[in-house]
Amino acid sequence: MTLQGLLMDSFRFFRNHLVSILLIVVPVVFPIELVRTHYAEAFLGPDAQLISEFPLLLLGLLAYPIYAGGVIFFMASEISGTRLKATSCWLLGLKYWWPFLVLSLLLGMATGLGFMLFIVPGVIVLARFAFAEFDLLLNGQSPPDALRHSWDETRPYFWILVAGYLVIFAAAYVPYFGLVFVLGDMKVDLGIFGVLLDTLYAVLSVLFTVFRFRVYYVMTERRNLGLRPE
Repeated sequence: MTLQGLLMDSFRFFRNHLVSILLIVVPVVFPIELVRTHYAEAFLGPDAQLISEFPLLLLGLLAYPIYAGGVIFFMASEISGTRLKATSCWLLGLKYWWPFLVLSLLLGMATGLGFMLFIVPGVIVLARFAFAEFDLLLNGQSPPDALRHSWDETRPYFWILVAGYLVIFAAAYVPYFGLVFVLGDMKVDLGIFGVLLDTLYAVLSVLFTVFRFRVYYVMTERRNLGLRPE
C-alpha cells in the first residue's frame, strides 16, 4: 500500500464517518473547552504562570482517554462490521481509562522531551510509538509493553508514518492555525467561536489517529498472512 493510498483511505474514512466521530468527540470536548474558557477569563490574566493553567491541563488529560479511546474502539468496530454507538465507545474508553491515561502520560513525556531536543527526536518518538494506543486497547497490552511493541513494529513503516503526519498537518492544521493567527492578530474576541475552534482542533486530531490505524491495520494484515513489511 502506497502513502497516497493510505492517506486517501484515511481521509475517506474520516469523511464517511464524520458524524459518528463528532458524536464521540464533541460531547466530551465541547463542555471542557467551555470550562477552560470561563476559567481562563475569570482566573487567568495575560501574565498567567504555567502552574495557574495546571487545572485546565489536568481536565483535558483526564478526559482524553474517554473520547480518544472511544474513537479507536469505533474504528475497530467498523473494521469488524459491528458499528458501536457513541455511548458504547465512551463506556469502553472509561473501562480502559486508567491504562490509557498512564500510556498518554508516558507518550506525552517522551514526545515533549523529544521536541525539546531539537524537534527531530520528537518526530521519531511520534512515529515509533504510533501503534501503542492500539496495542493497549485492542490487544490488552500494558502501557510499557505497548510502547515496546510499537517501537519494534513501526520500524518498517517509519517514513510512511512521518510523511503521512506531515501531509495531514499541512492539509488540516496549517489552515486552522492560519485562521487562529489571523483572528488573534486582529485582536478579535473569540468568545464561543474560540470554544468551537478548540473543539475543531480535537476533531481534526482524529485524522492522525485514523491514519495511524490504517497503517496499523495494513501491518496486522501482512503479519497474519506471513508477509514481510512493505
